Amino acid sequence: MAQQKLGRKDHTIAVKTGTDANKTKFKKECVQGEPYFATDTGSLYLANSTAGASDGLLTQINTIAEVVTKTSNHTLTDSDNGKVIFCNSSSRIDITLPSGLATGFNCRLVQGGTGRVRILNSGTTVNGYISGANPPNAIAGQHGVVELIPVGVNTYSLTGDLDYLFIYGNLKSLGLDGVSDYMDVGNIAELNGVTSYSISYWVRENSAMVGQSGYHFNANTSIPTSSGVQFYSTTASFTIKLTTGIKAITTPRPSNNVWHNVVVSFGGSTQKLYIDGVLKASTNQGATTTDGSIGNNFRIGARLNGTSSLNGYLDEFAIYSEALTDGSVSVGATAGGQVEDIYKGQSSGGSGGTTGTPGDLTSFQGTGNGGLAHWWRFEDSPNDVIGSNNGTLNGTTYSSETP
Repeated sequence: MAQQKLGRKDHTIAVKTGTDANKTKFKKECVQGEPYFATDTGSLYLANSTAGASDGLLTQINTIAEVVTKTSNHTLTDSDNGKVIFCNSSSRIDITLPSGLATGFNCRLVQGGTGRVRILNSGTTVNGYISGANPPNAIAGQHGVVELIPVGVNTYSLTGDLDYLFIYGNLKSLGLDGVSDYMDVGNIAELNGVTSYSISYWVRENSAMVGQSGYHFNANTSIPTSSGVQFYSTTASFTIKLTTGIKAITTPRPSNNVWHNVVVSFGGSTQKLYIDGVLKASTNQGATTTDGSIGNNFRIGARLNGTSSLNGYLDEFAIYSEALTDGSVSVGATAGGQVEDIYKGQSSGGSGGTTGTPGDLTSFQGTGNGGLAHWWRFEDSPNDVIGSNNGTLNGTTYSSETP
């Protein structure tokens, strides 16, 4: 069969151009099938209907998006609309989504390097779905891709390879008025009928507490106190209820109007109290197991009967299933081990921290690392960022006073 040669004709199509905003004018005069190209965003539109009494309807045609590479933090602008933002760095890159972007703003984000890509909102709402309690705020990893889709005024949805990326920062604490403020966190199973546990937190008592009684926490029963830390008169006391009864150890009360790091622990029959990284009291109580309910009705900032409320601030309150290590120091000596790590704000078994500065506790999770089970950060939230014992506030506020 003889081959047929198809004829070819070249055609020229007239395309109206202008800015993306000026397509509004085009809609008032367009003819069905007529194209419009927005030179500022690279978007191509096609008229679905001819303008008449009503404006013509436009459909945006998918085009090959321009790729823009970013190697450092970047705040999105209208010039990024419709583009691919290729984030390429070995360090984390933060992409900030501000309010006031043009209607319909959208873009695609790609993590090209090993440095994670985090999406921050500034005056905007960003929604997305991943399993777990935390909202997505990052690309899952290298070569991951997410789409930023507008769904309302300053409101967007994220879809694609999503993840939650925790970045430590300490901007807020829990403020208490010394009258009726406290936070309840329910029953703490990690304290009941166990052979070891620890609690760490930061506290700053106001001058109104001089000589006064204030509970930093109390659980199980208030009279007699079976579980708690109380500062009263000139004394700091840590009380625990073991299978052999209620036991307390004490040390002189530290100064007020200054942040202090408090750590209490029980393990190997020994009850310990540390203040600012120093082992202040330690007693072998001769019992290996805590009472089966000393973690019930756990309250932060006041006594369970509503008295002896703290006037001051609490921050970075954490509970562990293990007795934190201290380098086997004697009473009066500066602790090593995990107690030192917490006081210097460094990772479990880490180094290079700063004395008297809290830090990220996530490395204390897991057996042998401290067994971090609960952590209330008070960053405008009463939630337990590690466990599921979210707090219920009673009159408390969040403060910018931090260690």
